[in-house]
Amino acid sequence: MQEAGFSKRLARAWFLLKRRWGQRYWDPRWFRSAWARLLREGGLEAHLHPTLASLPPDALAERLAREAEHTFFFGTRDQSVFAQRYPDEFPDATRQILQEADDLCRGCIHYANTIIETEVPPRWYDTKAVAGMGKWHRIPAAFHWLKTLMQAFWLSGDERYAQMATAWLESWLHCSHRFDHDIWKSTNFVGLRALNLLQGLIGFSPYWQRYPELLRQALAQLWLHGNLLERRIEYWGYNHLIWNAHDLTLLGMTLQNIFRDASRWAKLGIQIMNREIPRQIAPDGVHVECSIHYQVFVSKLLGEWIAILWKSGQLVPPDVVWRWDQAIERLRHLRRADGSLPLYGDGYRTSDPNIEGTIEEISDFLLALHSWLQGVPDQARHPLLPWKIGCAYWLDPPQALCQMRGTSSGLATTRIQKAARELVLHYQAGNSLAGQVHAHADSLSFTLSDEMGEILIDPGGYGEVADEWRTYFRSTYAHNTVVVNGENMSHLQGVYKMTPALHAVLAGCWRWSEWCAWSAYHSNYQRLPARIHHWRALLLNGTELLIVLDYLRGAQPFQVEQMFHFAEGQLEKEAEGTWLWTANGRPWRLHLACSVPAQQTLFQGSSSPLRGWSGEKRGQPYPIPTLVHHAKGTRHYWLIAALARPECQLRLHFNAAREGRPLVTVPGGTVVVNQAAPCVYELSWQCDSQ
Repeated sequence: MQEAGFSKRLARAWFLLKRRWGQRYWDPRWFRSAWARLLREGGLEAHLHPTLASLPPDALAERLAREAEHTFFFGTRDQSVFAQRYPDEFPDATRQILQEADDLCRGCIHYANTIIETEVPPRWYDTKAVAGMGKWHRIPAAFHWLKTLMQAFWLSGDERYAQMATAWLESWLHCSHRFDHDIWKSTNFVGLRALNLLQGLIGFSPYWQRYPELLRQALAQLWLHGNLLERRIEYWGYNHLIWNAHDLTLLGMTLQNIFRDASRWAKLGIQIMNREIPRQIAPDGVHVECSIHYQVFVSKLLGEWIAILWKSGQLVPPDVVWRWDQAIERLRHLRRADGSLPLYGDGYRTSDPNIEGTIEEISDFLLALHSWLQGVPDQARHPLLPWKIGCAYWLDPPQALCQMRGTSSGLATTRIQKAARELVLHYQAGNSLAGQVHAHADSLSFTLSDEMGEILIDPGGYGEVADEWRTYFRSTYAHNTVVVNGENMSHLQGVYKMTPALHAVLAGCWRWSEWCAWSAYHSNYQRLPARIHHWRALLLNGTELLIVLDYLRGAQPFQVEQMFHFAEGQLEKEAEGTWLWTANGRPWRLHLACSVPAQQTLFQGSSSPLRGWSGEKRGQPYPIPTLVHHAKGTRHYWLIAALARPECQLRLHFNAAREGRPLVTVPGGTVVVNQAAPCVYELSWQCDSQ
């Protein structure tokens, strides 16, 4: 144990030493060389996506501004919405933005609730602290001024703010950069500077198109900052590491269609955040540093990180979302009646432009962001939210109340309420371990109910006697999941045992506007010769529609049977691949589309084999409509199943081309949904290559 502790301390010392040497000697040389290469002809183009290398800088900036609306930034189509709605809904914030921008034009900087005069533009590498402004040189390094001028430009349309921002940015780009200076050494401030530069590039894109060389250098700086951030990740930094992961993800997701390296930045940021949140935020929601200041700060970074992934259709591990929810609840309980928070641990209450306010102000934004992501727009009113979310913040149609809860044991629940309608989904993606009473071979099974009662059910357990009935009800055939080659996911033994134990993972969740999704997978069929992996994603659209996406991949061809167990009622075939279930006058329509030729068989209380039975009434099986979808002769298998209310019109198909804005990316491909009318959907699964 002592040797392990010594090795860990030695590794940390060596890491910090390399970092210090890198900051002082290696990185400055690399950056001078990289900056010189970027400024040469074709230097920036070498790092762009091949399809963009021939575009001029103004076209690149225009494309970036247009695509930004899909991430955690505003886009070009947001400008008119801001100009029309923001001043009326947030008049105090509008006056403050314009006042700060006017003061910036006069050389007055707002810092820590004071106004301090300085040079315009400032001496970028002057390390002397201005009286009343500690570490002033770091504030312009974070480019907070650029965002303020950009906001004023959008709200007023006054080119005076754009002219000032242009002059300041030209001053920064054309000065002789000292890459060994403190504003380059701090990884956190490198990330802040990059994100504010990115927002400025998006916001000033219409104006800066007059300055192609300025745009080219700004894009080169973004690439340089992203690579520096990647080189200097603070793996020993706790909240600093979360900050690094947040910045890498936001930069990578927004620039992934611009720079070749950006997808790598996003992937690294996502990996770090997914690993660190379960380590840094305890199940009770308390951050490892036990500081209220950093509790607020880390929760804000994590909330923004979740929002950008959900908005861009990426899945987030349920455990990460659950711990964020716990951290938010902890802050709710800590807030006093006047909204203030105690200052346990390190921290301060001074307003800081770099982190957008005091801890109370950040907490207000954080609670509004949480309400917005929870689909409760009435509680999501905050002046900072529109600048983060864009025009999607002002969704006029009433949103559904959507509550998603996942557990580390693999159970997921989604409850959506809208007017008098409700939809409740339960997803079972946990492990049914041998020796436990449940012990059903049911990985990735789910149930569904609406405001009137059950739709898709789990048939239950019947009894606890080792007979053919219990064997059936424990089998994969008795659950809303997939059977491969006629085999259970595990061998059933006696009343309770099964070998080997099941292993499934609730891999991710996602929510945006009217849509939300769960993703899970299991490898229980790896024991078969075909060595099959099964991924399943469940997508819900309000209270109207459930989409089930199944992707299976094996080493050799295999046969698939997909089970749909309905509650008591009538299930009738309407057309090829379309079935109508009706109970007590309430209809739901099931649509099916498969990547290979397939057929469906309806069972209702069949005894050979045992299919279409429910054992919910203990000791007395009764018939239910069970639909089995058959397909065989493939090593890759995609199936779309959509369960919708009768007014919904659906078209399901597969497509190899990458066209349209993706709704969500899941194992097996990318899902695109085009909505021609409120209840008319066209869903295309753009399959990964076989």
